[in-house]
Amino acid sequence: MTMVWQKLMSKQRVGIQPGNERQRTLLEARSEFERDWDRIVFSQAFRRLHDKTQVFPLPGANDVVHSRLTHSLEVACVGRMLGALVGQEVCQRDPRSGLSAHDVSTVVAAAALAHDIGNAPLGHAGEVSIRGFFEGLAEPSREDHISKCFQKLCSEERLDLRSFDGNPQGFRVLTRLQQERAGGMQLTAATLGALSKYPWPSNDPRATKSKRVKFGFYQADAQMFETVAHATGLAKVHAGWVRHPLALLVEAADDICYSILDIEDGVRLGIVAKDDAVGILNQAAANDSTKEAATRDLSQFRAHAIEHLVQCAKTRFVDNYDAIMAGSFDAALTDGLPGIKELKKLAFNSCYSSPEVLELEMAGDEAIRRLLEAFVEAVLAEDTDTTTYRLLKAREVCLEPAANAYERVLRIVDYVSGMTDGYVFDMYRRLAGIDLPSRVA
Repeated sequence: MTMVWQKLMSKQRVGIQPGNERQRTLLEARSEFERDWDRIVFSQAFRRLHDKTQVFPLPGANDVVHSRLTHSLEVACVGRMLGALVGQEVCQRDPRSGLSAHDVSTVVAAAALAHDIGNAPLGHAGEVSIRGFFEGLAEPSREDHISKCFQKLCSEERLDLRSFDGNPQGFRVLTRLQQERAGGMQLTAATLGALSKYPWPSNDPRATKSKRVKFGFYQADAQMFETVAHATGLAKVHAGWVRHPLALLVEAADDICYSILDIEDGVRLGIVAKDDAVGILNQAAANDSTKEAATRDLSQFRAHAIEHLVQCAKTRFVDNYDAIMAGSFDAALTDGLPGIKELKKLAFNSCYSSPEVLELEMAGDEAIRRLLEAFVEAVLAEDTDTTTYRLLKAREVCLEPAANAYERVLRIVDYVSGMTDGYVFDMYRRLAGIDLPSRVA
């Protein structure tokens, strides 16, 4: 079944029954998709990204490096450009689609803006720590109370937690956690579809094709995602659906940005040699000239590389248009593009393996695991009189009503994964007795 743009660009707001939308006045000039952008920007979850690590530690003299917030803004800029180019091409190819290039650009930009909104603190290392904690609970050798309670969850629920990832958590943040109402932020189905890199649950066969489980929504949020899929007309496959075509553009914008900008941060911090970065950026820009590289600002090489890679990604989308619309295109638009593989290799060998990054990962792993151990044990014990349980309630962690143990544990994951880097360490030090809470006057 070929997907159609009239459905893919659905303006239905998730959580609002069709026909119950608030009527707009003539003075409200924003489109529904521009409203999505604004709702994301003004959300607390988006604001917290300013103190979440992209790659390098944030405090001190290194404040020029990217945080999750600046990274998200830059991905949104690249996504807007890529969406506009693809939108223009599709409009020319299918003038009867009723598609607007501006709407395509706005949807991709809004989804790109929110693509990391569910990421854990301390970069991808935070995700690994959360996954590792729940993997530990699944070890047969563990026979403590918390492990026994965890084993009572169904296999799909355990897999959700053992496979924690920013993608399903981001969908949960947008559709459940940011507003106390059905549908959370109540974004359009088009934007949520474009956001969903992996539109299937953790037990879908496609989730385990890579080294780790990659999925887009928890069992607890499956019904909400089904609403998005039906509104946008995504084709059903296995336990999930095919990708929304615009999700490919969001993914490409992210790939282009982090491949290049992590290297730029490394150069600024003296971890990556400028000549090495310039050589690969010129390859990504299809530019053979490195003349006067030492006297040119690195941002010029970065700009040329991004521009060329965006054009390449647009061309690949157009060339594979029929397969993409049929849901049979099973690759990333950036696969095989010039310089991408080399940039990622340089980043891994230099940036991700630097002492500063590894030290942060080790410290963060200890803090996150200790917090999860205390909080998960408290909610699984179902003893509301414990100090830890009362602390969670005092911190306004929504534990009641929760349908079952799985829901209660998910709410702890919501709490810990939503913390900023600084808050994780502050709370860990207080609970470990390293720092005492401030005295009340």
